[in-house]
Amino acid sequence: MKEQYFEKKLESPGRIDLEKDTLKETLSRIDTPIVEIHDFPEEGKWDFKKESFELSLSCDEAEFIPAMQRYRMDTLNKNELAKQWRTLKSYKFRSGEDKLDTTEILPDGWKVIFRPSSGYLGGAGTDDETKTILVDQDITKPVAILQLSHEAGHAQIMESMTDEERNFVLDTRKEFKEAGREQQEIEGDKIDRVIKDERDAWAFALRTIKPLIKSGILSLNDVRNFIHDIALKSYSNDVRSLIEKDLIKTKNNK
Repeated sequence: MKEQYFEKKLESPGRIDLEKDTLKETLSRIDTPIVEIHDFPEEGKWDFKKESFELSLSCDEAEFIPAMQRYRMDTLNKNELAKQWRTLKSYKFRSGEDKLDTTEILPDGWKVIFRPSSGYLGGAGTDDETKTILVDQDITKPVAILQLSHEAGHAQIMESMTDEERNFVLDTRKEFKEAGREQQEIEGDKIDRVIKDERDAWAFALRTIKPLIKSGILSLNDVRNFIHDIALKSYSNDVRSLIEKDLIKTKNNK
């Protein structure tokens, strides 16, 4: 049965039913900035030295790319929209012998932009056409670095592919979104690919953020709650919805 096949790959109902209070506490902790930077200027550099870690970051103004409009669908013109974003030039975190450097986790030619003025726990995504990771929130929040690391994982996976493989994955992502939105059929092997890519990117993120966990900035439990009960939960819900409506087609359609 296709239900049993895919259920093994999805988040269990037990994880999805995590107590709301527990999840709320997790979100509160990971959404609290590591350091406070008020009113990010269009260009700047900051160095912080705390008891358990050192952090330095710098940013520059961002040029408009169409992908910015995913996060702000209003009447702002291109220049006004671009002014809300910053290009992350460097982000270096060190705690003892452990370090995290965004320049070392990004594939060649990729960059990161972030929108500090979003004012909420925003999302993140990649724009493969311009090789850009977009983080829709203050980059000093632990959750922002967690999401950035996840998207860097996606970017690394994409850059390791042939052009044919990359086009297949991009088409598959688009088809998966359309299947849920338009209630269209989708092949089971494409569902498999979406699930695998998400889990692989989160595995990359977990390896990347170890310095934040070791220093106590992030707890492993909070990271797991976010990954399984927010990030992967949405994919699990979408796949279950497609199963219930018999929109996933396998070779034997079983």
